[in-house]
Amino acid sequence: RPTGVRYGVRLGHLHGLIVGSSGSGKSTSAGRFAVETARLGVRTVVFDWSGEYLDMFSGYGFRRLIPGSNFAFPLSLFSPVRLVEVLSYYVESLWGSSVSPMQYVFLKKAVYNCRGDVSRIYGYLEERCRVGRRDERQAAQALLNRLEPVRGVFAEVCKGGGGGFRFSDLGRLNVVSLEGFGSVGEKVLAGHLVLHGILQGVPRRVYERPLVHVVLDEGHRFFSRSGNVPSLVEEAYLEYRKFDVMVTVATSTVDLPSPIVSNSSLIIAHRVNTVSAARAIAEIVAPAPPLVNNYAKYLKTLKTGYAIVSSAEKPQPTLVKINKP
Repeated sequence: RPTGVRYGVRLGHLHGLIVGSSGSGKSTSAGRFAVETARLGVRTVVFDWSGEYLDMFSGYGFRRLIPGSNFAFPLSLFSPVRLVEVLSYYVESLWGSSVSPMQYVFLKKAVYNCRGDVSRIYGYLEERCRVGRRDERQAAQALLNRLEPVRGVFAEVCKGGGGGFRFSDLGRLNVVSLEGFGSVGEKVLAGHLVLHGILQGVPRRVYERPLVHVVLDEGHRFFSRSGNVPSLVEEAYLEYRKFDVMVTVATSTVDLPSPIVSNSSLIIAHRVNTVSAARAIAEIVAPAPPLVNNYAKYLKTLKTGYAIVSSAEKPQPTLVKINKP
């Protein structure tokens, strides 16, 4: 049972993993974690997939960031190499298929020759669909088909001139609103672009505590299905001192890249509905292999708002009740 004692961890370069089924309280945990780090002076950015954090943070002074509306990144902010990675990763995470070597060459040429204009990227791919060998035209058409549904969002998020959005523009508590985008694909690309833009702007200095805390609601959307392309999020997990960032992934799935699981210093496990998911989480939080089955059974019966918490500082799993911010 919960002890009634406040559970605390030392704020440092600490990555978090919050997992649980829908309605188990994982969003409450993510919101509570975000509020606490913001109170301690860390610029906290919550990627809000469905709009629930707007009501959750209504009693706090937060800045709402709407991609393409009240802020945008000029295309020139991204290095060509990074932009190619963003688009490749969008294709992989949403469509579940890797960009082929030929498509990668086309995408690279399109980005390097776009001159800061999104329409030039599409224009180059459309041209490749009309000229060249048959296999080249087919590869270009397949790539264009995957990028076409997000043409409008891509142009909206990557508009603007001058220096664009800067890291110094972030407030103490920020919510990136993705709920206004219609399709999953639009949310995925917008989220990737904003995430890469913010992380790219973090000053490259080493501090005792992180400069920014990124909370990814529906965090599994930011990882590819095949894992062939490592994302910037995984880089931040593995080399956090280069980015001075802590990342918290809130997700309803346990099918995550192994670097995310093995490098999470704080794990908050809420109720899950399936035996396989419960066992997968139990293998992470159980202090000893013989206890995995017991923890798996317990994870299936947790009440909403309750969670089993384990951290690098306190490896012994603790049952806690997490209150709303």
